[in-house]
Amino acid sequence: MSKVNDEGIIDLLIKVYLRSFKFPKGGAFTQFIDTMQEGQLMNITGIAGDIFYLGDSKFMVRNSETKLLEEKTYNKVGMIAAGSGLTPMF
Repeated sequence: MSKVNDEGIIDLLIKVYLRSFKFPKGGAFTQFIDTMQEGQLMNITGIAGDIFYLGDSKFMVRNSETKLLEEKTYNKVGMIAAGSGLTPMF
């Protein structure tokens, strides 16, 4: 959707989960997004965590004692994800 060189904007394609018999409340966030008007702004922030993938088997991992990020290399990585957690894994 958004191009790599786009700055200051992000285009999203979001599936709206409406209320249904199986899911009486539906998806609260997607239904909220669906009510937004074209041109309406929303502030978003990136995820923050303790592990960042740098590519080429290299990671930045937060040291639990020093709280600093340290570069580590791993030959094998196991990941578990479900629901909205699938996208970050890709």
